[in-house]
Amino acid sequence: MNEKLTSGQGPYKTTNDLKSAIPDHIFERYSNETYRAYYIMYVQLIEYFRGVSDAHGIDFKGNNYTSAKRFSALLDKDKEAHLICQNQFNQIVGQAGAKISASKKTALRKIAFMVIDNSTSNFDITPILANQIIKKSLGRGVSQVELIAHFSTPGRTAANKSTYYAHTKKERANLTEKIELEIEGYCAEFNKISLVIRKNNKKSVVSELC
Repeated sequence: MNEKLTSGQGPYKTTNDLKSAIPDHIFERYSNETYRAYYIMYVQLIEYFRGVSDAHGIDFKGNNYTSAKRFSALLDKDKEAHLICQNQFNQIVGQAGAKISASKKTALRKIAFMVIDNSTSNFDITPILANQIIKKSLGRGVSQVELIAHFSTPGRTAANKSTYYAHTKKERANLTEKIELEIEGYCAEFNKISLVIRKNNKKSVVSELC
């Protein structure tokens, strides 16, 4: 397999405090997975369009293999072929989008876990509480498997309650609000950088393949 499949484009380094506090490996994994998704998508699209071109005598010009405009020639010549091609196009692009979306969710989950870990040294955070905080910050929770693996306390029973509840209601509210705001801030910064990463990776793949 081409080595570039695992070599996504940055940037990862920054002097911004929020950005620099996010570990490089989170950006690197997201970039590599994004690059791989785009690479596979373009390889499949190029192969498919070449097949359509050969079968229907249509010359697809230009390098934008994800443009809907490329179906205009099919519309004029063969509506049935256009429908088939459109469906296949949507499937290929949709698969890439799903992979990129899943990779982003993983990155945001890791950031949320990082913030909770860094903010709760004096608090005993349970999987349920962590999920409540993440839901409020990200608008969705994460899998119970991930929560239990990261936040559960081995050997804990119902009688062994979290020390979090030993703090006053005000202390608990202040802590959770602080964590939620930090998660939102870090994730907002990641979203900005992730957009640049996706654009760079897409441009790099197009330059190499098209």
